[in-house]
Amino acid sequence: MIAPKIFQECRGGFALPWLPSLETERLVLRQPRLDDASMMAEHLNRFQVARMLPSLPFPYDRQDALEWLLPRASGVLSGWTLIVGRAGGPDMGVVSIERMGEDWVLGYWLAPQFWGERYGRESVEAVVSAFFAQAPEETLFASVLSDNPASFRILAGLGFRVTGCREVFCQARGEMKTLIETRLDGGHYEGR
Repeated sequence: MIAPKIFQECRGGFALPWLPSLETERLVLRQPRLDDASMMAEHLNRFQVARMLPSLPFPYDRQDALEWLLPRASGVLSGWTLIVGRAGGPDMGVVSIERMGEDWVLGYWLAPQFWGERYGRESVEAVVSAFFAQAPEETLFASVLSDNPASFRILAGLGFRVTGCREVFCQARGEMKTLIETRLDGGHYEGR
């Protein structure tokens, strides 16, 4: 963090307390730093990752990562952004909950070499649980492309319910794809 913050300010709504890190059985989730840009560019410039993130510019380079990281590493944005890694091991992705308009929105991705090990579920569940521990009456929104069943299983397993779908332009693919929209109300989250 460039400037430490105890609480993040959020216009017109609940402000999340600063979250320096989380630990799970296998993972350490920490605050982002500007020096994460190279790792992010390496992973997000892979078509198999970028194809599942509709708004991601592609190809994705270090400058793209720096522009994304700067407001998050400086603590300017409301919400949490955490780099996912193993203790003493490589960084593997990102989980975030950010304020977009009036909504809290969950986002996440992992590098392909870490798929199939349930790291996605473990990291997302940790962040969602921490969010609802702080904001039990809030609602969390997330979306997933219809041809990303692994990501959809993470959301469904945590209790997110489908609220609709729409067509979005997927930059890496250069075509329109169906985006499934979901939500999870704090009053319905039982913690896993």
